[in-house]
Amino acid sequence: YARLSVDHPAGLVVDVLRPDGSTIRRFVPAESKGVHPVPFVAEGAGKYTVVVANRDDAAVPYSIAYKERVPLDERMRTLSWQDEVPSPTIESIRRQVEAGNLNTAEFWRNIASKGTPIVEPLDPAYHLVTFLWRAEGDVRNVHLAASFSAPGEPQDTLHRLGRSDIWYLTVTVPKGARFIYQLEPNQPTSPDMPRLTRQADPFNRGARWDCGEGASKYRCFSIAELPEAEPQAWVTKRPDVPTGSIEKKTIHSTLQNVDRDLTIYLPAGYTPSGPSCALVVLFDGDQYLNPQWNGPNTWDNLMAARRIPSTVVAMVDNLPGRRLFDLIGNRTF
Repeated sequence: YARLSVDHPAGLVVDVLRPDGSTIRRFVPAESKGVHPVPFVAEGAGKYTVVVANRDDAAVPYSIAYKERVPLDERMRTLSWQDEVPSPTIESIRRQVEAGNLNTAEFWRNIASKGTPIVEPLDPAYHLVTFLWRAEGDVRNVHLAASFSAPGEPQDTLHRLGRSDIWYLTVTVPKGARFIYQLEPNQPTSPDMPRLTRQADPFNRGARWDCGEGASKYRCFSIAELPEAEPQAWVTKRPDVPTGSIEKKTIHSTLQNVDRDLTIYLPAGYTPSGPSCALVVLFDGDQYLNPQWNGPNTWDNLMAARRIPSTVVAMVDNLPGRRLFDLIGNRTF
């Protein structure tokens, strides 16, 4: 980028030429006068020429001054991200990084001790919640995949703090929120490339969801609970509540010509000849028996509290490779 300034009377024209002699454009027409800027961007390397021509017969004085030059690297440099509502924790470490101190070891020791995400008060209704990723190796981007979405445009991109190893994202979240999330470093830009790096937050010291024994970090989700999150009273096993039973069944579909497994939850005291029950049919099989879903505990507690009637729950298994085929608008299923 170059910027010149021309002080001239009427009758002069000013053009800028590319290295091959072609004109980028005319910056000063003959009918104008006064002081005019001549800014342009070089489209490649080489010698660019400023041509001043007098359209009148008499000689006239003019002056031209070279004001500014900005190299392409500086013109295109990435600006430091500025949060609309900044996290005090991030602003503190930002001052250190911008002062040239890139030693973040103490910062990460504190984070490992306290855990993530960072939760800081904002106003009576919201907290500031900051997600963090520590860059190890070559990290080009980091994204957040959470079970909430922010108002307006999607807010899922973490920002690098200067030239440090800190990537962060601060969002406003309602007080009392509970959600699951993963972090994804080096998300591919092509939607056709497989997404293989989404994983649980390594600094989250809380419980994990969908994370059975021996599950990899890529399978697991981190759970975040803000300080005001209500206890999950329905999912907790209560010793004074009668427990329902589980039966395994198989059903044959004549229309689809397949056998499909069913997992049946029967309320406590159920007998086939007893009072009729409500029926709930759930897809995706017996994952509701997973301790992190706590389906039977929830149903036992709700019926004991008379919040729902006595209910039989039929959990329908998926067949390999047929989940979307069956569950999206399939009348036969």
